[in-house]
Amino acid sequence: MRNFILLVLFVFLVSSCDYFEYHPYDIPHKGSGYHHINAKNMERIAAMDQSGDTIRFVFMGDTQRFYDETVLCVKHINRRTDIDFVIHGGDITDFGTTKEYIWVHDIMKKLTVPYVAMVGNHDLLGHGKDVFDDIYGSFNFSFILVISLIVKINC
Repeated sequence: MRNFILLVLFVFLVSSCDYFEYHPYDIPHKGSGYHHINAKNMERIAAMDQSGDTIRFVFMGDTQRFYDETVLCVKHINRRTDIDFVIHGGDITDFGTTKEYIWVHDIMKKLTVPYVAMVGNHDLLGHGKDVFDDIYGSFNFSFILVISLIVKINC
């Protein structure tokens, strides 16, 4: 009887691998209030006054574990008046955990300009893909800036 119980338990554990997913560093993504940040910020970028001839953006990345440096970067960007938006090139997190995403966005939301985040390889660890999708939106996206150019010809 004991062997039968062990066999049933073994079969249950082996067959249940597709039903349970566990990441030792993660907590469920609930209650952060952050959803579809990229779409919202792309709307802000599209609504910008694009009558000038130059668009300036900051490309940053790898904020994983560098929270103090990210705070300094945000402060530096906010002191400038010539930046239109920021692109975060990925590796927002180190282990793809919900808490890491929230920590970084709590810093990045203090930017005076919109930012768009791309997914990095570290962001996909554990449940990171699902958390990125919930907080930022699909990681397969693009946006187009339409620039009006007025040329004056003096004769």
